[in-house]
Formats: sequence, C-alpha cells, structure tokens
Amino acid sequence: MSEILSIRKRAHEYAQAGDLDNALEEYRKLLKNDDVDPNIYNLMGDIHFKKGDEQSAFRQYEEAVRKYGKEDLYSNAIAVCRKMLRLDPDFIDAFRLLGDLYFEQGFGGEAVGYVLEYAEKLIDKGDLQRAVDSLKKVIEFAPDKVKVREQLAEVYSHLGLPDEARSEIIAAEEIYRRTGDADMAARMKERVEQMGGVVDTVSRDVSVEGEGTDRVEIVHKRIGLAHHVPVKIEEVLRSFREEVTKALGEEDYQSHYDLGISYLDLGLYDEALTEFGVSRKHPELALRSIELAGRCFVEKGDVDLAIEELKAGLETQATQESDCIGLRYILAMAYEKVDQLEEARQCYEQVCESDPGYRDATLRLEELSKNQ
Repeated sequence: MSEILSIRKRAHEYAQAGDLDNALEEYRKLLKNDDVDPNIYNLMGDIHFKKGDEQSAFRQYEEAVRKYGKEDLYSNAIAVCRKMLRLDPDFIDAFRLLGDLYFEQGFGGEAVGYVLEYAEKLIDKGDLQRAVDSLKKVIEFAPDKVKVREQLAEVYSHLGLPDEARSEIIAAEEIYRRTGDADMAARMKERVEQMGGVVDTVSRDVSVEGEGTDRVEIVHKRIGLAHHVPVKIEEVLRSFREEVTKALGEEDYQSHYDLGISYLDLGLYDEALTEFGVSRKHPELALRSIELAGRCFVEKGDVDLAIEELKAGLETQATQESDCIGLRYILAMAYEKVDQLEEARQCYEQVCESDPGYRDATLRLEELSKNQ
C-alpha cells in the first residue's frame, strides 16, 4: 500500500473512531503533495463541520470546489456547492460558485439562474453594489432583458447613481422600440425626460458608431456599463424558462438534464421532474436522472414517491454498484424522512462501502448508529 493510501486509511479510521483532531492531522500531511486529491479538502471540510467549526469547514469546501473545477471535475464541484447550501442555506456564495462553474462549462443559461439567485439574495441583504458587480457577466448572455434593466434603474437610484439609472431606462426604451412595444417605449422616454435626459441621443450615438452596431451596447459602452440587477427574480426566471424550453429539442437529453439540475437547485421541483423525465430516456443519463427525480420528490415532501422511484431505479438498472451510490444515498435520506431508520442505515452502509468519502454519508451513518 502506498504512503498516500496508508495516510488516507489512518485518517478514515480516526474519523470513524471519533478522533477528529488526529484525522485532520493525517489529512494535512497529504496537502504537502504537489498533486492533492480535491476530495481531501472535501473530507477535511466534513470533519471541521462535525467539530462545529463551520468557518473552517466552508473554507475547505470552497477550496475543494476550486480544485475540482480546475481539474474539470464539475459534477464533483457542483455536489460540494449543493452540500454547502444544505448545511447552511444562508451561505449565498454557493450560488456565485455554481454560476461560475456553469459559465466555465459554457452553460450560460444555467449559470444565469444561479447568478440571478445570488443577486436576489444580495439585494435582500442590502448589498446592492456587490449585486451589481456580480451581474456584469450576465448582460453578455441576456442583454435584452428589459424588465431587468428597469429594475436595475431603480437599484441605481437607491445607490444615488442617477446617470447609471438613466442609461438603463434609455436602454429599455430602445429595446421596447425595437420589439414594437410603442406604448412602453413612450413611457421609458417620458421617464428619461423626467430624469433630465434625452432619448434621441441614442440615435445620434448609433450613427457615429456605425449602422450595424447594437444601440443598447453603444449606450453602455459610452458610459462604461455592462450589467444589470434583477429585483423580481420570478419574472426573469419565467421568461428564461419559456425561452429555453422553446430552444430545446425532445432528443437533446443532456440539455434537458442540465436544465433539470438548474430547476432543482432553484427549488422548481415540478419543472425539474419534467426535465428529468426526458433525460432518463438516455441510457447514460438514466441513473442520474432517477436519482435527482428522487431528490425532487424528497424536497417536495412526497417521500413515498421518492422511495418508490429510487427503489425501482435500483431494481431495473443493470449496472455496477458504484454507479448506484447516488441513488442509495438519496434513498437513505428518504428513509430517514419517514423514520425507517434501519433501512436508512443499511443504505448508508452500502454507500460507505463503495466510497467512504461520498458526501456526508459517513457522518449520517454515525448519527444513525448513535441514536439506535
């Protein structure tokens, strides 16, 4: 057995025995290596959290996300982000991390949902400037979200930035005009005039820049802006769902799966179930789709349906045990919800046998063992 495996084995044994300090000490030895397994940071985070040191735990989790992302292990990184939200729903930076991860993968649509959620929570906290900054990249993906621009104008007004607020209204007027909504364009023009601006300057800027240039981009280029902030996220998400649904084909299974994950993390469980119902038709996505559908049912409170779905998936899918680990983990959680603790314990044991470091299965198994 290599030295690294020996250290990991000792660390795991210490953790199982409740000797968390020695477990951490063993894991720290592995951090001296140049090529550190990102899962080490994840495991260290679990131990810190069990010790009650949430701040250290989340530092380790964030490092795990960074390392996973660097190695293109995006599914692992996303799983850690979700764990952080499960452990602390108020840890809003997890939404920022999720947005970054999806942008890095080129899934701009999914990333927008997380960044909007992040901005919404920042706004709730009164941190308007960080909300503005966090959405600079979103405008590149959805520059014509006119309602978003209107709301951003209001945010800028609250921040005491009248020029920036006026520029958003100018941009909104141009979008309405270009899309044929003359009434709303007129309202925006009136608002600009009330704010001390002249909408016609947009047209003059366009003629200077050239005929083929987008007018909204020119307005923002002139004043150095490229961002917006949503205040009413529900309206933005509704529009986003409609646009994405139109764009996807029935057989674009991966996109349906990715969209389902976005809906799940935003708490849109019925929409997520619809998407997973499509993606499960693909053999390579079937198990993961069933797993996440089970999680949707758990989150909705339909635990009996979750158990039925997950058990059926385990019975009908002929595959290796390691491929079923996610289904067993969610099934164990469902059993816990309905106080079928022995069944839950058995599932967690099977998960830990396959992968002792899988999510927080070891910690959950220990808690169940203590209470029985």
